[in-house]
Amino acid sequence: MQTRPIDKKGEELLLEKMKRMAYDLANWKKAYSMRVKADRLSRKLDELVGKLYEVKAELESLKDEAESRRTKLKDLIAVKRQLRNDVRGVEMDIQEIKDRLLEVAASIKAHQLRTKREPHATLHQETIEEIRKRAEKKLLEGKPLVWEEIQALYGDTDSRTG
Repeated sequence: MQTRPIDKKGEELLLEKMKRMAYDLANWKKAYSMRVKADRLSRKLDELVGKLYEVKAELESLKDEAESRRTKLKDLIAVKRQLRNDVRGVEMDIQEIKDRLLEVAASIKAHQLRTKREPHATLHQETIEEIRKRAEKKLLEGKPLVWEEIQALYGDTDSRTG
């Protein structure tokens, strides 16, 4: 509200003051807008930094897990190699047993041929049963058998082999 008239110079000063105030207001609005934008970007940056730390932690965890699995895989490969060596050893043992069985079979055949040529007394049924039990016990213990024990266990081998 104006109570007295303003002269031309006062009017120009007032207009100049209003222009500066409008300019200042525009600058303040612009500054405030930029401040709001800067705050929003700062919060977004903080959020992204937080996510970055989470990703780094997860990456570190995955590296640890990968290293653990790599170690476990190396251990499993070592176990596999050991098992392969053990299997080879068992295969060699089996081959030795097969060879020994062939020797025993040949020995049995030779003995059968000799016993057919040489008359010899047959054992009584009780004695054969006693020898068979002793042979079964030896087999369970992994001990070698003598010819009579094998014969008591398996009976007449000629009728089986043909």
